[in-house]
Amino acid sequence: SFPTRRSSDLGRVALEAGVMIGFAYTKRFGPDVLELSNLYVDPAWRNRGIGARLLSELERQAQPDWRAIVLVNSLGYPGKAGGRLAGNFYERAGYIRAIDTGMSLVYVKTLARADE
Repeated sequence: SFPTRRSSDLGRVALEAGVMIGFAYTKRFGPDVLELSNLYVDPAWRNRGIGARLLSELERQAQPDWRAIVLVNSLGYPGKAGGRLAGNFYERAGYIRAIDTGMSLVYVKTLARADE
């Protein structure tokens, strides 16, 4: 069973010399499922494992109370035109592709609980 009160506003921040270089945060998607609302790493700091660490820490923060995380990775978001989908990044982190619309990828990852 899950506690009746828990925060769905989970988040992590990556800092370098006191400057934010990345962040990740969630919101409630369902009674026991979170949505990864945003994960961002400054382009100058990408490909150094920062995004993977942010995601891993966010998952660890969520595990006591939440059973899964879903996310939508889409080229349809403002600012993503001409960009690329980050599907390989999420698949390496253990997320399973649930839906592919051609423009958007929907991923899900089940979180193991400490007592399982």
